Amino acid sequence: QLRRLHVTFKGYSDVHWTEHESQLNPSGPQEEVIIVDYTNHETIFNHRINIYHQRQDPTFLAPDTYDYPFRYQLTPILPSSFSGKFGKVSYLIEANVLFSLKSEAVCSRSFSLLPHKPVHHIPSL
Repeated sequence: QLRRLHVTFKGYSDVHWTEHESQLNPSGPQEEVIIVDYTNHETIFNHRINIYHQRQDPTFLAPDTYDYPFRYQLTPILPSSFSGKFGKVSYLIEANVLFSLKSEAVCSRSFSLLPHKPVHHIPSL
């Protein structure tokens, strides 16, 4: 029995690097080297779309394949997907189905966002 179906689009960035810094040793004349970690995680966006929500009695679905069409337009100013030595920009779509009796199914897939380049910037067009 189906109670709810929603899809969530997520984008986030992570950075991490280390630096070696010298500081005076308070107990002696020598300098000591310490390692400093720098990390940050930012949510670029997190948007949920409710595809189906049953407020009364849940809908019984026989085993089969079901389609629930929807559209979602990403804003063109999002940074491109990236993964490097010091960080990454990642995107994810997650489908969440809630059945009766509090059972739940979740499926997620990452996707790549290519650089946005307006058509008027392509010389051959």
